[in-house]
Amino acid sequence: MKHLLFTFLIPVLLSSIIGCSKKPLTINGQIFVVTQSRENIKMGLIPVHVIPDQAFKPLASEVLIKIQVQLREQAQREADGTARTLFIHELTAMENLGFNISELTKLRKEAVGDLASKHLKSIAAGNDFDRATKAFIDALPQFITRTDADGRFSAEIQAPVWMVAYGERSVGSKQEKYTWIIRHEISGEKLSEQALLSNDSNVDSIEELYALLARQAGVSQSIEDFKTAKVSSDYSNWLEGARIRANMALDKAKRLAETEKAEQARLAKETKDKRIQQIGQGAIGTLLEIPLTNTSIAKFCFIPSGTFTMGSPSDESGHSSIEDQVQVTITKSFWLGQTEVTQGQWEAVTGGNPSYFSGSDRLPVEYVRWDDVQAFIGKLNESKMLPAGWKFALPTEAQWEYACRAGSKGPYHGSKLDEIGWHYGNSDRKTQAVARKQANAWGLYDMHGSVWEWCADWYGVKLLV
Repeated sequence: MKHLLFTFLIPVLLSSIIGCSKKPLTINGQIFVVTQSRENIKMGLIPVHVIPDQAFKPLASEVLIKIQVQLREQAQREADGTARTLFIHELTAMENLGFNISELTKLRKEAVGDLASKHLKSIAAGNDFDRATKAFIDALPQFITRTDADGRFSAEIQAPVWMVAYGERSVGSKQEKYTWIIRHEISGEKLSEQALLSNDSNVDSIEELYALLARQAGVSQSIEDFKTAKVSSDYSNWLEGARIRANMALDKAKRLAETEKAEQARLAKETKDKRIQQIGQGAIGTLLEIPLTNTSIAKFCFIPSGTFTMGSPSDESGHSSIEDQVQVTITKSFWLGQTEVTQGQWEAVTGGNPSYFSGSDRLPVEYVRWDDVQAFIGKLNESKMLPAGWKFALPTEAQWEYACRAGSKGPYHGSKLDEIGWHYGNSDRKTQAVARKQANAWGLYDMHGSVWEWCADWYGVKLLV
């Protein structure tokens, strides 16, 4: 008895053949699988087809045509799928430009939906190995014999024949499939053609099957001739139309964006022109809104020019010896922030927040040095939010006291400190949100109490005017 060993990922053994010199020749054999652990798995109760040599060649031609068609269809699916995937990448690139274009979203849904449909059809059709071997097995004539429980079989032949056996076995959740193909000569025990096909093999089994069938059918075309395809006309037409729609939508979005940009520029100029007019024609009670950044706005109160008495009388409660009274004239009107700079405004401009207290963007910023404030103001002036001739700056001490008093002459601009400012007795020993107390006559909040405020100039014993 001879043993024919096929070595693949899982080796498979077809042992045969015992014969005699008299006709007909009796062939006895056994089919079993040799696992990686060298265990013999007997392939019992599987059919063994015996096909005369002259009948195998037309069968090979018939099956070869089916395989070629299957390969062309698969290549077509892959070509169409690749083309559609590339188009989806093009859509992604367009979407990444930042335009919100509904047409691109619609096209993406169409493309992905079509790809998903084709993918499901491809799965339903099976992979190349399953479809090719199925076409081959389906074309075989009625089997002659069947192996017994031990995988043994016996057949008589009188001329060269092809012997084909097909079997499956379950390994866990996987179904392993095997197809044995052997051509046996009547003279002696010569095996002139042999092949083993398996879906659990390191060898491309469809390549081997195609080559065997091509040799028998006398076909010279390589299997590679059927593995490539151009994009189908239906796909090509859809893609051409889809690209036109996508580009038209993108062009429309760009034009719209340019129009919106021009309109925004016009409105910005109009707003700036109005701000220029408003800054130059302020009046007490007028509020000026100025954008510090794209996300933060500050309100400023108009402070008119005028003369006031700076300092406090010696008999005033809380008077300090360095607060001697002096008459000061503010020669030019100016605008002062309606509130202290908030944590939200500071963070919008600088990107950070040094404050000890937290919990609201409306809390005043604290723990800032004078140099920090100068850097903050520098950023505001770099933004060029103000018209020519105007700039952001800290108020001088004289400007600050003038604005705080707002025409009043007492120690506070109001009658009761609790109503106009936060202090140790009413603040719960922490900062409070701005603009919750009463404003002074010129609309300024929190000029008394709350946090200390920086001025542009430094302290001096005598006021130099």
